[in-house]
Amino acid sequence: MNGIAVLGPAFTLGGGRVEGDDRRHLTHLPAMAAAAWYHGRLAPEVDSVEAAMAAAQAFARDDYLKALDAGHLLAAPEREHIAARLAELTGVPAPAWVQSSLRLGPAAFQNLLLQARGLQLGAYDLRYTLPAQPTGGDPVVDDPAMGQYTPGFVAAFHEYLAKELGVAFAEPYLPIVWDRVNFKWNYGAGLGVTLPRNDATALAVAMRRNPALQVFVAAGYYDLVTPLAAAEYALAHAPIPRERLTLKGYPSGHMSYMGEASARALAADLRAFVRGAVRPSAGP
Repeated sequence: MNGIAVLGPAFTLGGGRVEGDDRRHLTHLPAMAAAAWYHGRLAPEVDSVEAAMAAAQAFARDDYLKALDAGHLLAAPEREHIAARLAELTGVPAPAWVQSSLRLGPAAFQNLLLQARGLQLGAYDLRYTLPAQPTGGDPVVDDPAMGQYTPGFVAAFHEYLAKELGVAFAEPYLPIVWDRVNFKWNYGAGLGVTLPRNDATALAVAMRRNPALQVFVAAGYYDLVTPLAAAEYALAHAPIPRERLTLKGYPSGHMSYMGEASARALAADLRAFVRGAVRPSAGP
């Protein structure tokens, strides 16, 4: 086996927090459009999630990019025009886009799309909703997606350990440990410090060192934490041999295997990738 599979990639973790760096706004837009389509907030002629995302992607790469590049020098009429188009693509009213200087963050979008219904979207899977209030603010249990499906995973894992493997642990299984692991991870600049960079470059270096290395990257349409467009952007800006890269999007969230159709498609694609990444035996 000579390959790497990456699910829910965060190649640019730590980037996009500098004034004037608008990559995150450009790459979040297709996921916002996907959510708007799923929740029935787009015009009827947008007949698929792929069409919604493609329209948002095209806008992000052209008019939206130019508008954000102008910054505060963008003329008011043009700002209104861009906001109106953003409203058409995302289902969030134009005034909200104007008030945010055309830069609506993920948290704001999660709260605004279905505000009239009093619902908040899940960041990890924009298809999931919970009442907007009350919330405890925990990034896992209070996220409308993670808070609903994580307990099922934990219960299933405990049952698997106890009934199938016959294994017992004194400590409980914790699906995500923010304080002891995530927030203290050393990315090369000290514990918990993330600096702007494109980690897809590390893949490019590995692929240069190993000319046979294959890379498979999968992301979900409805993931606002590690969006598909962000992976596309990061990979496009790394000198990766495209003939050895497979990039796939699925109608799912941060875990691209959520949902029967997505699980089947991802499994089939992974099997095909493994077959392609396995060197045939030279024989006796």
